[in-house]
Amino acid sequence: DVAKAPLGARTMFRILEEHHTLALAATSNTAIQIPAGASVFGVTVRVSTAITGATSYSCGTAAETGKYGAGLAIALNSSNIGVTTPAAFSAVTAIRFTSAGGNFTGGAIRVAIHYMTLAAAT
Repeated sequence: DVAKAPLGARTMFRILEEHHTLALAATSNTAIQIPAGASVFGVTVRVSTAITGATSYSCGTAAETGKYGAGLAIALNSSNIGVTTPAAFSAVTAIRFTSAGGNFTGGAIRVAIHYMTLAAAT
């Protein structure tokens, strides 16, 4: 959704989604990325193929691995709504899933980044 002011300034609310197959490793980064300059309100996830190898996982970024959830369930259809105080990102940033209790050996997650961007007047 876009809100536009009379002089052209805009506020845009967006969602980026990905069906992410986990890397066979301890961490797995999404192809979708938080845009530079975005303020993220949260990241939501749903396990679409049961996760194997790990006993739980975290959802966050490379800098804050549990920012959007930790100790998350690995069973099919498990979900998490990782709401945070809006966090501004100055650089393009991937979402990172980090395994607990062993490396990921399989599984897939539907992930969505919920964010806002601003544009100056024209």
